[in-house]
Amino acid sequence: MLRCIRSKSPLCMLVVDIDHFKDFSIAKGHHAGDGVVKAVAQMIAKKLRTQDLLACLVIDRFAALLPDTPPDVAFKIAERLREAVENALLHLDTNNGSHVAGNIPAAQDKRITISIGIATMQPEDSLDSMLATAEKALGQSKEAGRNQVKIAATGSLLQD
Repeated sequence: MLRCIRSKSPLCMLVVDIDHFKDFSIAKGHHAGDGVVKAVAQMIAKKLRTQDLLACLVIDRFAALLPDTPPDVAFKIAERLREAVENALLHLDTNNGSHVAGNIPAAQDKRITISIGIATMQPEDSLDSMLATAEKALGQSKEAGRNQVKIAATGSLLQD
């Protein structure tokens, strides 16, 4: 964040939440829930760039800092993450967790979706304020039906 401030380059933060995770974990068991979290984290990590930083906030929620990234590029990255998770087929193994799989019988398959909120760094921002802004955008994504990306409206940025 300090590097982006010094170089006056853009910084965006994504907050990613696994949709309906609590219900899923209760219905399928904690091992399956843990497997879903691991699989989603791996998919996100593979789709991010080497300069991006990924962290787990709570069990089913992640944050990613995207340095040197304007909002339109952050939106494209977030959409790429959302589509990768939505299109992945997870094989449910309630004993050992879930994993991304290919040719699995349909009765054992499960599609997972994520919702994403994006904040862009403003001159007065701290990491905490960026996180709060990204979480507010995440809330808008969930209220609008989940499985989508929303950018927080700050300054002249009014994109959804």
